[in-house]
This record gives sequence, structure tokens and C-alpha cells, in this order.
Amino acid sequence: MSNIQQHCPEYFEENEPWSLLNYLEYKQERGNLIDRGAEHLAYRRNLEYLANNGDDAQRGKAKESLETFQVSAFYKPYFLLPSVKTDGFEG
Repeated sequence: MSNIQQHCPEYFEENEPWSLLNYLEYKQERGNLIDRGAEHLAYRRNLEYLANNGDDAQRGKAKESLETFQVSAFYKPYFLLPSVKTDGFEG
């Protein structure tokens, strides 16, 4: 028997579509929002759990949401990138 457990399963039963933002808002509305890093990890682990252990519909949605989450985790808009110093540059 697996000792892996799903955290906050009610979110995944009561909400659609699944997204990190919706998950964070759901947790905040219920007053049990932890820190950002912990919640991002919990969301990802929930998706991984459902992708492997959910019913057919849950597995499909979890895999799709996990792909979206992984892509967005690596995306950083240009305005959030550190600024480049140009001191001493003559052009």
C-alpha cells in the first residue's frame, strides 16, 4: 500500500479548471494558505498524485494541468528579469 497522500483533495473535487492561481485563491479563502513555495510544491504533488492514482478523468486533467504548470514555472516575463547595468558602456 502506498503512503503517498493527496493534500487538499476537496479543491480538486470542487473546482474546475485546475490552476495554481485558483488553488492558491481556494487555500487563501479557507484561511489555510501556507507560504508560496510550500503551496506550489503541494499543488504539483497533488497533480502528480492524481496523474498516477486518479480515475481516468482525473488522470487526464492532472496530466494536462501538470504540463501547463511545468511550462509556466520556467516562464519569466522580460519585465521580471533583473535589469542589466550599462554603466561604462559607450555606444
